[in-house]
Amino acid sequence: MHDVVLFARQPIFDSTQQVFAYELLFRQGTAVQADFSDGDLATRTVMLNAYTHSDTFKTLNNKPGLVNVTKTMLNALPDILRDTMYIEVLEDYHADDDLVPLLQGLKDRGFKLVLDDFEGRDYRPELIDLVDMVKIDVLATPPEAIQPLLDRLRQHDITLVAEKIEDHAMYQTCRDQGFDYFQGYFFCQPETIRGQQVDPDRMGMLMLLADLYRSDVDINAIYKHVQRDTVLSYKLLQLVNSAFYRRAQAIESLHQAVMMLGLDRIRSWVTLINMGQLSDKPGELQREALTRAFFCEHLATERPGLTAQAGFTVGLLSVLDAWLDRPMHQIVEQLPFTEEVRAALTRREGPLGTILGIAVDYSHSRWDALPRGLLESDEAMQLQDAYCQSVLRADEMLD
Repeated sequence: MHDVVLFARQPIFDSTQQVFAYELLFRQGTAVQADFSDGDLATRTVMLNAYTHSDTFKTLNNKPGLVNVTKTMLNALPDILRDTMYIEVLEDYHADDDLVPLLQGLKDRGFKLVLDDFEGRDYRPELIDLVDMVKIDVLATPPEAIQPLLDRLRQHDITLVAEKIEDHAMYQTCRDQGFDYFQGYFFCQPETIRGQQVDPDRMGMLMLLADLYRSDVDINAIYKHVQRDTVLSYKLLQLVNSAFYRRAQAIESLHQAVMMLGLDRIRSWVTLINMGQLSDKPGELQREALTRAFFCEHLATERPGLTAQAGFTVGLLSVLDAWLDRPMHQIVEQLPFTEEVRAALTRREGPLGTILGIAVDYSHSRWDALPRGLLESDEAMQLQDAYCQSVLRADEMLD
């Protein structure tokens, strides 16, 4: 039975919330705890499984990748990684005397280098001058120590990354402090509500969703919604003529497109397209919604009593709070969802809530939150493949 390496990707944003790169986060799937007693073995396993036998490079979506590498394995990096990956040096080694010559050799070979979880006590000018990027864990670093550390690092020609950003307030603080890049899932959280009014764009989307998810809605009613919206009409025709549906003959009629997709699928796609029209939200949120949707779609097919479309719908709707900047419980009160969907979205309860929890925990690399049975070798391999395919399908749809 072979060892399985699970991986997930985490976006790194620039100051305009455009994705600059993805960090690839790994763990060995058969271990109950994410504890690598042999770090070199873990890194070699990652290299073998992730870089030679999977679609890991494809999941970078033509962006740079960042990956943690043990100190010993810094001497064994293949040149193939040089053009696609930033090499992250773990915080355990920052104070080592032999790290500077080791990194100098990698820099001479053309590698891009990152100091991960950097702390001020490890500051050495000759070390900082060798790297391209320094990451600071803004959760673990005392708030009063961050600005002095940034001021010191700004003396060097490097970019600075704030990681472990959990909400929009923390993101704004880090922007104000002068960080260049921002890492974390803050974009999946709703922003602080100011007052009780919902702006017109979000209110319009809420009303559309209320119509779309009524139990008595029919496909002709949805067609009328789409027909009234030029952007929706155009994007829907793009969708059905995309590689995702791979038809021998292009569909030219909007009515044809709606009828081809069917009630449940058209409801989901209209929801997705409307999400994309909220221009102040980063595109990565739409990508996250679609990745969750495909992932939950797969997980639903593996469980009796669930349909693929139910899984897709719950995954897609699970980011509504971030899109509408409202607490999820307030949103579901205003929308005619079934009780199963309500329980899944607000409390992660029921069969749909279980698969949604798995999808979110996996994609956010919360490995230890996954049910233990999923980390058995065969199950872990299927889970990894499903995640990878969900990422690739979402990228294909949106790009």
